Amino acid sequence: MREREQQPVLISNLRVFAQMCMLEQGALAKVLAVPELNPSIVTLTIRHTDWWNWEHDQPLYFNGGWLEGVSQVMPPSVRELNIELESVDRKKYQVDEIARQMMEKWFFRRTDGVALYPFQQQESHWRGTSRWERLRWVRDEILEGVIDFYVATLTFLPETRLQRHQTSPVARENANSTPEDRGSLMLSKLGWKTISTERPPFMTEKEQMRYYRQLWRNRPDIQRSRGASEDPALLPANQQKPFLGSLSLMRRGG
Repeated sequence: MREREQQPVLISNLRVFAQMCMLEQGALAKVLAVPELNPSIVTLTIRHTDWWNWEHDQPLYFNGGWLEGVSQVMPPSVRELNIELESVDRKKYQVDEIARQMMEKWFFRRTDGVALYPFQQQESHWRGTSRWERLRWVRDEILEGVIDFYVATLTFLPETRLQRHQTSPVARENANSTPEDRGSLMLSKLGWKTISTERPPFMTEKEQMRYYRQLWRNRPDIQRSRGASEDPALLPANQQKPFLGSLSLMRRGG
């Protein structure tokens, strides 16, 4: 029996969530190299917990060594590529500087030779829980249990779609150079410092319970409103505030 020819898989939007370690090992290139996968729009999302050493509040950094591998396998079907950079709101200035350098220096190339250049940068904000992997990250809280996040979204388009839009001369120069001459694709480190705080970066479940117990004991108004026997640490498990095991990354507004 004659086998059917494999038909191309038509995907309008492909979103890839990648930790830095996986991205630098070529994870995005491996996804785009899947045979018969032909996405129109590719979005690479770097979340707050995907950056190198985010737990220790190390300065944000983005290595561009993986770009060449992506350009070697990006199919001609791609007509838009987005990079989403998410971090806590207080690191907005770091995200913006990384985005600025990307918009100035970076480009991508499809396998048909068409280059994608920076088109625009957009920003958004959202609010989510500070609990992640059974820990409450109090270091970054703006309210109890709440963290504000900032996202910069960079869009790259094929030159044929940019029309009269002025592309970055540095990005264009990089696109016309050899890989060996593209050192400027590496983003500069600017000597940012870690945050200084007297509080620990996170609390375990036991530490959270001690915190709420101490708060209850030191707040007569809470005792009166809840009843003297309702120590939050002594409530039945089904009445205690649950500890979420992961950080929700659903952005408000879609």
